[in-house]
Amino acid sequence: MVALKYRSTMTESGLAAATVNRRLAAVRSLVSLARMVGMVSWALDVRGVEQQRYRDTRGPGIDAVGAMLQAAAAARDPRKAARDVAMLRLMADCGLRRGEVLSIDLEHIDAGGARVAVLGKGRSGREWLTLPAPTLAAVAAWIEHRGDAGGALFCGMNGGGGAVKRLSGSALHEIVKRYGAAVGAKTRPHGLRHCAITSALDATGGDVRTVCKFSRHASINTVMLYDDARRDDAGAVAALVAGRYAA
Repeated sequence: MVALKYRSTMTESGLAAATVNRRLAAVRSLVSLARMVGMVSWALDVRGVEQQRYRDTRGPGIDAVGAMLQAAAAARDPRKAARDVAMLRLMADCGLRRGEVLSIDLEHIDAGGARVAVLGKGRSGREWLTLPAPTLAAVAAWIEHRGDAGGALFCGMNGGGGAVKRLSGSALHEIVKRYGAAVGAKTRPHGLRHCAITSALDATGGDVRTVCKFSRHASINTVMLYDDARRDDAGAVAALVAGRYAA
């Protein structure tokens, strides 16, 4: 009953379905661990709420992303400009998720090999991804400002001395949101990933198998959702149907 009330309260407060389900999953995991070590003898079967996924998979569009990169490069503080351009490029060029970008340490960059070791969603180990030339150049430019101290690749601008403080997920969200608003686009970090995947489908002529490797989705069916939205098959059919009626 407590768990059901918790779910109801979160839903009524307007939290996104993904947030509600993530919190419930954490509670279920805690109960499962307690049961495994003999602290409780019961299980928690309260499920999450239904969510509609990938409602808009197109992202802000390549023109908006290009404008965001220009806005970031024009930042008054050259250190902030270099950092933000590097982060935006990793998401928009390589389709990295917010958490993947922020989990990168300096040691995970292989500039000579033009690659980065990424800890993907649900993965237990890192995988090496090749960086395009513009992305590598942006990361290298940021490292020149950042310095060669170990630790998080992307850090805040206000920390001084000692260890490098890793940038938070909420901070990156606000950075992307602010650059989007500056160019008239409403977006978020995952929107840049959406744009990257959609652009990859356009560039490859809808080669979903190849793009699935690029996006690192577990299922090719997910990439097909992007392809459907990109081509707007439903809209094309609707136009055909509408054209059959007399004006």
